[in-house]
Amino acid sequence: MALTATDRSVRDHPQQVSIKDGIITITSKVGRMTANVHKLLLQDWKDAEARYINELAGRAELMRELFAHLDDQPGGAGQAQRIRDSIVRAIIKALGQLEPETSSR
Repeated sequence: MALTATDRSVRDHPQQVSIKDGIITITSKVGRMTANVHKLLLQDWKDAEARYINELAGRAELMRELFAHLDDQPGGAGQAQRIRDSIVRAIIKALGQLEPETSSR
């Protein structure tokens, strides 16, 4: 069974996340159209959190690595950061279904 979550905090850019068999699938949309699909190992997410004393810094670094291309889109770096933050929120929501203590991080 896949764990799924969506974050709609960025207007017209919903971020959908599905976690199944240790793989996080991130579907970034613009409106209703799929813009990008990325896959990430759940272990990579956990490793990124453990890399820093502050797990938020690890998550942010991982998102910058995976989604650097967003900086080149209309809206610039500010819009790109909001989208990356939305992806993190969607992942945390999905993980909250698996591990309740993770959702409070």
